Amino acid sequence: MISDRQVEDSSLKKIAYVLGILGIIILGFYTLGLLSRPFVILFDLLTPFIMALILAYIISPIVTLVQKKLRLGRMAGTLLVFFAILLVFFAVAAVVLPVIITQLAALAGVLRTEIPKLLAAIAESRYFNVDPELIKTIETKLKNIELNYEQILSSLMPTAKKAATGGISTL
Repeated sequence: MISDRQVEDSSLKKIAYVLGILGIIILGFYTLGLLSRPFVILFDLLTPFIMALILAYIISPIVTLVQKKLRLGRMAGTLLVFFAILLVFFAVAAVVLPVIITQLAALAGVLRTEIPKLLAAIAESRYFNVDPELIKTIETKLKNIELNYEQILSSLMPTAKKAATGGISTL
């Protein structure tokens, strides 16, 4: 019988061992592939709870400090800390967003003037074989681009409103 025989060749033992390990690894990946959908659903369901636990863990010492310093109850201290965090968040957003929008507008203007210079340098380079008509077409397309900042901002507002109302509804 086969079970009575012992394999004497050490290289054959090593090959069988490696094939067995590879088979186990492949079986593990196959099983993980089958279970990936339930894990994704479970992760999507548990993410808000995990984030809430992390937030509570981080904010708890601050709430305790506010409770002791201002002699407030736990609920009042928690509300005060959350409102302070929201106030700081919206204050930073009110200061930073206009700066970001201004910088992006300036970047668009600089790119509109500098890209044609880059294209001209590429066309004149002996290392690149670029059709000059293609570069002229790109330059005219760049000049014709009009940025409507009002439309961009209005398209961002529903997203900001959804984020704000979602953030407030969780409190």
